Amino acid sequence: MQKTKSNGRILDIAFAVGAGGEWMLSSNWSAKLEYLYYDLGSVTYATGGLASDIGAVLNPGTSTGVAAVATSSQVRFKDSIVRVGVNYHFGSPAVSQY
Repeated sequence: MQKTKSNGRILDIAFAVGAGGEWMLSSNWSAKLEYLYYDLGSVTYATGGLASDIGAVLNPGTSTGVAAVATSSQVRFKDSIVRVGVNYHFGSPAVSQY
């Protein structure tokens, strides 16, 4: 996903691509195979915290002993899905008549 500016607004762009097929096994039964890939982009979270200064433990009074640490984590939302199935078609098969 890309962040794009359009008229001062930020647009989030994501995509999905897939393909599949279905094959008749008999007059009422078919098998199918599908593949789907999607990418919904990423999100960055601030995960800052506190860190302890070992110098304050070894030499008391030389520092405060605690410091803020600016960290972040990025999560990406993308995956692949494969589906396999068997279908039963009710009724008689459709036949075109001209």
